[in-house]
Amino acid sequence: MYDFHPQNPNELGVKKGELVLILESGEPGSQSPWWKGRVQNGNVGWVPSSYLEMMEKKVTLDNTPSTQIGSSGMVSAH
Repeated sequence: MYDFHPQNPNELGVKKGELVLILESGEPGSQSPWWKGRVQNGNVGWVPSSYLEMMEKKVTLDNTPSTQIGSSGMVSAH
């Protein structure tokens, strides 16, 4: 789909195809669904969920297989 370019300091920029580890899904008080995520370089912030797509195979940030624990999950920017 598109890259996401942050407009505010609490937002996380992502590029198409980049892996994002989801830390929280839904910013309190928000009208639209935003997910808090972390990218490979360690940056953390909020991304509109419409820019992300769940992956069928779960991987860690270093691309090794991983088991999903709790509500965190891996998504790809699409």
